[in-house]
Amino acid sequence: MTYHARFLFLGLIWISFISCSQESLSPAEIIEAHMTYVYPNGRTSIENITTVANCKGPDGNYITVTESLGEKDYLYFYQNFFYQENFSAVVVDAQTVYAVDESLQVSDTLSETTAWVLKTHEFHKIILQLDDWFSEFKPAPDTVYFSIPSRQLTAKDQWEQPFRLFFDLENGQCIGFQFENQLNPGELLRVFYKDWQPHGDYVLSDKVDIIQGEDQVYSFDFDSVELNKPTFKTLNY
Repeated sequence: MTYHARFLFLGLIWISFISCSQESLSPAEIIEAHMTYVYPNGRTSIENITTVANCKGPDGNYITVTESLGEKDYLYFYQNFFYQENFSAVVVDAQTVYAVDESLQVSDTLSETTAWVLKTHEFHKIILQLDDWFSEFKPAPDTVYFSIPSRQLTAKDQWEQPFRLFFDLENGQCIGFQFENQLNPGELLRVFYKDWQPHGDYVLSDKVDIIQGEDQVYSFDFDSVELNKPTFKTLNY
């Protein structure tokens, strides 16, 4: 891109940002606009969510599977790596998480921080239950997030960890969030939702990027997102 073309492109983003920022919305209105976007036919209850994603990180490719209950903290989390040993775990609640082996037997008890790390991978559950996942919403200045003019809210999750949430000024949906890596204090993690597509009664993101620190990129390309699966089963320990 030439200098002049790049200058024009950035100028158009800024003009759009200024024009869209004129209307001030309360946190409740911003959340409601997001919910209207992801539930175009009206909000429905979520019993369970199962996702499968092809992933790519700095060290190579892997597959991530999540199986979540809608109204509880339960999560089965599995990653099949092409370059290291696989990992699977079950989050029973916000404080209790177990590593499990290939036969799904408990092999270790993991930390509450690990439960938090795994739960932050429930990308679709988070955007479908944004008002349940976070609390203490407060307005913050409008900004540009991944080149998209955005409204901004601060909030806390159930572990009292602070987040910044970003909402597309044009369409209203939450396009991502930013938070501190509890495994490496001081390092920021930025999540960016993209490629929004209809999924039955919902509109969901089919691709998610995580940027860890300055330049470590983890890309999730979702092969499937299933909601309210009749055959869904939990592992009980």
